[in-house]
Amino acid sequence: MYTRAPSRKNIFTALLVGIVVVSLFAGLFLLFQMRSVSAVRASDFNPGRIIDDAVFYNENAMSASSIQSFLNARVPVCDTQGTQSAGGHPWYRPDISRATLASYIRNGTNGYTRNTSFHAPPYVCLKDFKQNTPQVEAASGLCGGIPAHSNRSAAHIINDVAKACGINPQVLLVLLQKEQSLVSDTWPLNLQYQRATGFDCPDSAGGACNPAYNGFFRQVYSAARQFKAYRAFPHIYNYRAGRTNNIFWQTNGGNFVNASGSASNRRNGQCGYSRVYIENQATAALYIYTPYRPNGVALNNYPGAGDACSAYGNRNFWFMFSNWFGSTQEQFSYKYETLVGNGGVIQNNSLSVGDATHVVTDGNRIYNFYADTNSNTLRLAYWNGTRWSDRIMDGPGSDVPGATSANLNITAISGFNYNGTVQLFYYDSNSKSLRHIYEKNHTFKTETLDGTAGSIIGRNGDVGSAVSSMAYGRSGIQLFYYNNDTGDLEHTWWNPAQQQWKSETLDGTAGSIIGRNGDVGSAVSGQVYYGGIQLFYHNTTTGELIHTWWNPYRQDWYSERMDGDTNTVLGNYINAGKVIDTGILDNKLFVAYYDDASIFSGDQLSSWRLAYWSGSSWIQHTMEGGGDGHANPSVSMPISDISMTPYLNSSMQIFYKGASNQLRHSWVIR
Repeated sequence: MYTRAPSRKNIFTALLVGIVVVSLFAGLFLLFQMRSVSAVRASDFNPGRIIDDAVFYNENAMSASSIQSFLNARVPVCDTQGTQSAGGHPWYRPDISRATLASYIRNGTNGYTRNTSFHAPPYVCLKDFKQNTPQVEAASGLCGGIPAHSNRSAAHIINDVAKACGINPQVLLVLLQKEQSLVSDTWPLNLQYQRATGFDCPDSAGGACNPAYNGFFRQVYSAARQFKAYRAFPHIYNYRAGRTNNIFWQTNGGNFVNASGSASNRRNGQCGYSRVYIENQATAALYIYTPYRPNGVALNNYPGAGDACSAYGNRNFWFMFSNWFGSTQEQFSYKYETLVGNGGVIQNNSLSVGDATHVVTDGNRIYNFYADTNSNTLRLAYWNGTRWSDRIMDGPGSDVPGATSANLNITAISGFNYNGTVQLFYYDSNSKSLRHIYEKNHTFKTETLDGTAGSIIGRNGDVGSAVSSMAYGRSGIQLFYYNNDTGDLEHTWWNPAQQQWKSETLDGTAGSIIGRNGDVGSAVSGQVYYGGIQLFYHNTTTGELIHTWWNPYRQDWYSERMDGDTNTVLGNYINAGKVIDTGILDNKLFVAYYDDASIFSGDQLSSWRLAYWSGSSWIQHTMEGGGDGHANPSVSMPISDISMTPYLNSSMQIFYKGASNQLRHSWVIR
């Protein structure tokens, strides 16, 4: 629908009369000033996975200062007055300056066809470009608001739009280069800024653009907003993730299924289409914006020309991004299986996985505890290093000391390995209490920790419906859980020196530690990361995922809005964080959470999302469901519990309920 506009030099080529005839295609010249592409192989191009969602939608990949440094490096010296020679591709006029060449074309003299777009100096390179930008109101579900600015630099504009719309600024830089060569051009024309991203410049209109979107800021913002529209409303566009799509080789279309037909067919514009299974939403967005696939000739001849059935936009995007910023793919791979239930590895079809699950590891052993709503019990799926087994841990039929024979309705579970023992905390909504199961001398035992007058903590109330647990240095066991009676987030910890439990209210009232006066903590998960406590929880009042962390150096708590609105760090507009878990792998902090689309109608699908801190920014993608997930993208995932833990420091193990009430197992591999 929205494709690239022809660049200045492409326009010029069509206007040459009697001087030189050069057959240029869209974007060919864009790469001549770029560094060697020998490290990038055409065989690595995957038409169904051009770029991953986690990379494409990572608005934190660059700051405004790093964007400016990047632009400075691409064009160390700008030919502001056009004094440099017009020799070289595609002008081949070493005998005159660029300003002189522009005057010939502008006036239609010396054998050139008149084109007034070739204005006189000065020429402003992108690194030096500035403009006044208007105030833009937030577009619900697409982009956040942007305030008005005076004399705003291109680097700041790109950063403003990237943050507001949740698009990787690297994607916007590549788009500017792909469409108008603005990143590397040393004497760009004003027209290139007017058509900067090729937004609403369809090939069907011969490259003519809608003047309503003229100008650098409007072009960059409109393109980014459109990419978010593709993601928010995927089912109204021709190319969709999670299915096989018919993608044309070239603008001419035709009836042939491949581009290897006879020369006469190719000359007659009958290149046809190929069938491509699009793996993710970001790749679908690229095809919607530039709806053609490069054929093998174009890929193998990069950055040169292909044949009559070659298209170059998405080829150039992939090569440019790879050359400038590295791989378009995530650094982790993802695997999926059904563990328990119909068709599962543990094929116990009488089980119905409930809304609670939690995993703990000990060496090469994996303990995944989960609620079975058929038998009203807490069960354990156990991996001994070679195979899976299953047993009842609490509730009717359990032989664990201290286990209750009463029916359990477990809605939250948390646990960890503490000094070589498995510690598990879980909430039973039938007794409204927080239960504790632990391993001692390789034997499990259970007890009631809080929620009844006779419990260990002794708080007689409805507590623990959301719980997160961890060990924190010498401070011992740390518990964070939700108080249903007050709507607060409680903090309880075991003081090993005093051999007793202590408690405080962390958030949810004006007098709490964090001081947010609202219903918070209905889902919570935390980790110790680089010496501090990292806590993620759900703000029921706003429907947002909150990130709060303890800074051990400043001895204080800090907080940010993580997801659930376009103005949050991750920028998704769907209600996020009703279920959360965290883990650490390869020194990266992971957070998995439920993204609830049930409040929307139509084609919106709920999903499981995963984000990790790369060391400088958050990387996010959809695991399952939601229309763009790695697994089952066309289904809506049920709300349940999710749990994850690192395993042998080589993978992240993740467990959750699938769409068919099965226990799903995913693992992330470095």
